Amino acid sequence: MSELNQIQTEGLVYKDRDKVILSVQSANSLFNFMRQTEYLKLILRNKAFIPRYYEEVIDYLGLDGVNKIAFPMTCFCDIHVQKIKFHCSNYGNIGIGMNKSWGIKNGIQPIHYINDKSRIFKELIDLFKIEDEDVNEQILEPYKNYLLEHLIFIKPLQGEMYRKDKYESTNFHDEKEWRYIPSIANDIDLPEVISDEIYMNQTAYNTFSKGILSYEKLWLKFEYSDIKYLLLENEADRYDIIQYINNEIDISIEEKFILASKIIILDSIGEDL
Repeated sequence: MSELNQIQTEGLVYKDRDKVILSVQSANSLFNFMRQTEYLKLILRNKAFIPRYYEEVIDYLGLDGVNKIAFPMTCFCDIHVQKIKFHCSNYGNIGIGMNKSWGIKNGIQPIHYINDKSRIFKELIDLFKIEDEDVNEQILEPYKNYLLEHLIFIKPLQGEMYRKDKYESTNFHDEKEWRYIPSIANDIDLPEVISDEIYMNQTAYNTFSKGILSYEKLWLKFEYSDIKYLLLENEADRYDIIQYINNEIDISIEEKFILASKIIILDSIGEDL
């Protein structure tokens, strides 16, 4: 092969942006976990993940008066199935595994874990601390928008997280998190980011989350063929979901069999780890 042909061939491979290269170190599925089969039924019925507002602690940024924010998202991870047990203990033993190529095509983004001792962290803090009076507002506005967009896709390597009705010390990097965060247009009466202290509570988050039910364009949609796994805790859950697929999902008999065949029982996986 000539040097020119080699360059052209390499260029074609590089430009094939739609091709998803299979991962070796991570799962080739994106998993979303929950605590109740009713949530899984909602996802299956709508053929969509409906984002909810979740709280993020951002005190590591040292911003004056802003320690937490909340925004709508649906979270996934790409942890290998044989290592998923600890993750399930935190987020629930009911899950759905989606084809990772579907997730990439739909803009689901792996988050950026940031080391607060790193150079990039120090530069990020410097940008946050630019005062409006120091810079022309028209110049500053695009930077503000970028910082906000970047902020909702970053997490520290470790910190405090609210779950199971309390804050726990967590190694976030172990979660291998990906996020879908909907773009909320001006004509939608929902906040893109919540930072006002009066709304920083579970009651407000639940209220705003219910609002997303009215805006289907904010949902993350899929086809049943995009599903790779339905992860259930035990045989009782298997029976429940199979009955739901048979009686409530409006697809052909063949499609129902295929969907039911994707069920995996986590108790059985645990026996072989």
